[in-house]
Amino acid sequence: MQCVKEAVILAAGLGSRLGLNMPKCLVEIGGKAIIDYNLELLEDIPNIYVVVGYEKDKVIKHVKKVRNDAIFIENSNFASTSNTYSLYLGLKYVKEPYLLLFGDVIFNKNDFKTFINNCNDETVVGLTLAKSEEAVFADVGKESLMIKNFQRRPPTGYEIAGIFYFKDIKITKNDGYVFEVLNKYLPLKYFLLKSYEIDTKKDLNFAVKNLNELEL
Repeated sequence: MQCVKEAVILAAGLGSRLGLNMPKCLVEIGGKAIIDYNLELLEDIPNIYVVVGYEKDKVIKHVKKVRNDAIFIENSNFASTSNTYSLYLGLKYVKEPYLLLFGDVIFNKNDFKTFINNCNDETVVGLTLAKSEEAVFADVGKESLMIKNFQRRPPTGYEIAGIFYFKDIKITKNDGYVFEVLNKYLPLKYFLLKSYEIDTKKDLNFAVKNLNELEL
């Protein structure tokens, strides 16, 4: 994993669709918070940046128990801004290239390691089989490992997995969502992982049911 030195976790969201009144990254699955799984996967990456917002103090306190050297960046406007705004704030401290993780996703451990090993000199986007309620879908080439388009509709067989390796991707504070930024850089290389995004109650129940698939 030593080729990747920087990692950003976006953990500012409030998770209103889950109805649990807590940050999504602290939702427990299999006896551990979602962010715990990701911090364990990032244990060999020296520089970790966590963008916080909703109930930031709880998130900071929790993360420090696992990774006391993590650097925290606050998005005080988390309720009215997109994930690219959170990323924009975090990038004031991050050197390219860097790994980006959404804080509400759990990844298969072996797939994650393979993804890291595929991070070299170009941007790579993690994709997974489509299953989430609020997915951003990817249209991929049939004969190459390249993404042709990201879209909300119509659905395809793949969705964004919530993990990216960014190199030469420009992020501004006025951008929309991450997938909208990436549409400006197509075609992009992708890598397929097993992962579960926890955005709704249905997503949560599905992830709990299939937790063994992630080989945690």
